[in-house]
Amino acid sequence: MGGKGYLGLGREDSLPFAQSNDFWEYDPLTDHWTRIADFAGGARQGARSFVVGGGGYAGFGSGINGQANDLWQLTRDTTPPMLVVPPAQTLCFNDSDLYKIPPLTATDVSGIASISYVITGATTRSGTGGDASGSFTPGKSLITWTVADPAGNSATGQTAVQVDRRLTVKIPDVYPLLFLGQANTLYEGLGPNCATLFAAASGGTPLPGHSYNYAWSNGSTEPFTHLCPRSAGQFTDTVTVTDALGCQASASKTITVIDVRCGHDGRHVATCVTDKKKHKNRCLPPQEALFALLLGAHPGSCPMAIASTDAMDKQMGGGMEEIPDGGEKGMTLYPNPNKGNFMLQFNNVDASELRVFDQSGKLVAGQVITATDKMRVLPVHLGKLPGGIYTVQAIGREGVYTAKMIVQE
Repeated sequence: MGGKGYLGLGREDSLPFAQSNDFWEYDPLTDHWTRIADFAGGARQGARSFVVGGGGYAGFGSGINGQANDLWQLTRDTTPPMLVVPPAQTLCFNDSDLYKIPPLTATDVSGIASISYVITGATTRSGTGGDASGSFTPGKSLITWTVADPAGNSATGQTAVQVDRRLTVKIPDVYPLLFLGQANTLYEGLGPNCATLFAAASGGTPLPGHSYNYAWSNGSTEPFTHLCPRSAGQFTDTVTVTDALGCQASASKTITVIDVRCGHDGRHVATCVTDKKKHKNRCLPPQEALFALLLGAHPGSCPMAIASTDAMDKQMGGGMEEIPDGGEKGMTLYPNPNKGNFMLQFNNVDASELRVFDQSGKLVAGQVITATDKMRVLPVHLGKLPGGIYTVQAIGREGVYTAKMIVQE
């Protein structure tokens, strides 16, 4: 039973001193005897044991009344354990380098004496127990399980494990205005209206043809997509790449749209030019603006460090030039984007009131413009505003002049 041996010493009623009717168990694994009970039977006579063909037999003889003449056969356990081996595993790469493997289960009529495993292939390690979870190297590995019972029978099984290589995807920077503008930036009023984003995937297990499946947040399933915002602001597109094993990686790219239109009809381009190391804002026709960019100018208003009204006025007097009017009326806002502090430059506009609205149309700020000169720069301090797109209006006798403004957090 269970690979263990048992011995009942019995007793001899005819010998008053022979009262040893105890029953013992022997464990061959520990070479240890344990007294477990008294022998339930009565005294026997003529007991014999013998071995035939590898089988053990015991005849317990007869009792005092001659009735107990039973014969017993001892059968050795030769059946190996029954295993339920985890199925083959396909695992996606993870930065922790730790992977969960379903546990092995085993049963045997004699019980389980030991469980061990050896991992070969891309991963090399070994251990005991039915759980081989842990570190695996990307590639193909093979877990070989060995289970033994107390009778010395054993069984083996195998589980294939494939860990995918690291799958990565990047969206390179784009220059819609070529080298004339900033990276990942569109300029409303100058150049293309769309930015083309490309997903550069590598690693993992590619599909046939060294390809992958792509899913952009705007619905595109190609390796590229076109992002065409309709207003100034920041717009983000995300791509998710899936390889042949179903493993995924994602990347995002944000495109900033800056409104560089200027002039009373919005058909000119705000351009920051450098003249004798001084920055100057110009409102130029598109062709002239492109020519200026080729000579080193930048699209949009010139950046300014805003500390106070006096400092702004001083910087304007030393390094900024008013936009040549050419008989046109208009308003230029810079820097854009900003953090709630900016400059308004008027060209032949006699404005008397300034209003600022958020995206919902709510009035968030307003002030009276007291200056009367028609060619001037007005510093505006709105303080901290939530990030977003705002509409700035200058109201005068000739009409309302509007500019879009991006406030960054």
